[in-house]
Amino acid sequence: MVKHVLVAVDASPHAQLALKVARAHYPHAQRRLITVVDPRSLPLEAESRVAAAQAEGRALEALDRLGRDEESRVAVTGEPAAALLRAARSYAADVLVIGTHGRRGLGRWVLGSVAEEVVRHASMPVLVVREAEVPDELRTEDSSATLSPAQPGEATSRS
Repeated sequence: MVKHVLVAVDASPHAQLALKVARAHYPHAQRRLITVVDPRSLPLEAESRVAAAQAEGRALEALDRLGRDEESRVAVTGEPAAALLRAARSYAADVLVIGTHGRRGLGRWVLGSVAEEVVRHASMPVLVVREAEVPDELRTEDSSATLSPAQPGEATSRS
C-alpha cells in the first residue's frame, strides 16, 4: 500500500501534469511536493547562501499556491536528481512521481535527463509522467494555480 508519495514539481507543464497524475493515482496517500533549486542557477557571489535561501523561499511560496491543504511542501537546493533521491529517502517515500519532457537524441544528450538519473539510482518505484501518455481528463483538471520559475535559494519546508 502506498502511504507516502513525493512529487517533484517545478515550473514546467510536465511537472504540473505529474502532480495531477499523482493526485489521481494516489488520492489517499500523504503527498509531499518538492521543488529543487539548482545551484547552477544561482549567482556566484559571496552571499550565495542568502541567494539560495531566497530562491527556496520563492519556490516554497509558489508551491503554496499549487499545493492543497493536505499536501506538505519542501524546497531544497542541490543537484536536482541527487536532491530528489535524498528527499525521497528522508521522507520514506513509497513512490516518487516526476514529469519528463521526453526529449530524445541530441536534446537529451546535451540537456541530460533528471528523470532518467532518478530512475537509474532510486531505491523506490518511480512514476515518470510523459505528457503523451496522460489521459485527456487529467489535462483539463483545474490548473488555476501554477508554479512560477524559482529565482536564485537552503532547505525550506511547510507541512
